[in-house]
Amino acid sequence: MFFYSIKGIVLLLFFLSLTLHGCGAEKPSPSDLAFGFKSYTNYDEIRSTVAKRKGMWRVIEKNGTSPSDKRPPYEYIRVVSDLFDGSTYSGSLVLIFYNDLLMAVWFYPEDWESYKKSIAMDKHVEEDSWENITGNVRAWIKRDHTGKRYMAWEDVTLSEAMQDWLEKFS
Repeated sequence: MFFYSIKGIVLLLFFLSLTLHGCGAEKPSPSDLAFGFKSYTNYDEIRSTVAKRKGMWRVIEKNGTSPSDKRPPYEYIRVVSDLFDGSTYSGSLVLIFYNDLLMAVWFYPEDWESYKKSIAMDKHVEEDSWENITGNVRAWIKRDHTGKRYMAWEDVTLSEAMQDWLEKFS
C-alpha cells in the first residue's frame, strides 16, 4: 500500500510539473507597428502580403548563425519595400526581422514636412530626436547616417530578445 501511495504521489508531481511548465511562459502578443504590419508576423507571411499587393521587396542585409553553429539560432534580416496600406505619402519602408519574426518597421518619407504634419508631431522633432514607448512598441524619429529623417516602430520584447542574444553569444 505504501508503495502505491508513493508511486501515485510521484506521478501526480510529474503531471503537475508538466502543467506548470506549460503555463510558465506566456506567449508574446503581437503589437501593431505601422502601416498594418504587426510584430511577430513571420518573414514569409509578410513577403507574401507585399507580393500580393505588388510591392517592391529587396533584402538589403541578412546575417545569422549557420545550421551547424552550436549557439542558439540567430537571424537578422532587413528588407526595403514600398508597400503601405492606404498611405498617401510616398517613401520607403525598411522591415526588420529577428529570427523570422517582424521586429521593426522604419519609414523614410520622401516629403518629411508633409508627413510630420499628417501625424501631428510637435515642433521639438526638429531637434532630430524623439522617442516614445506605448505598450510594447517603442517609436522614434531620427536621422540615419546619410542625414535622412525616418520614423521607426519596434517591438520592445523582440528587440530585447535580440539584444540578449547578442550580449550572450556574439
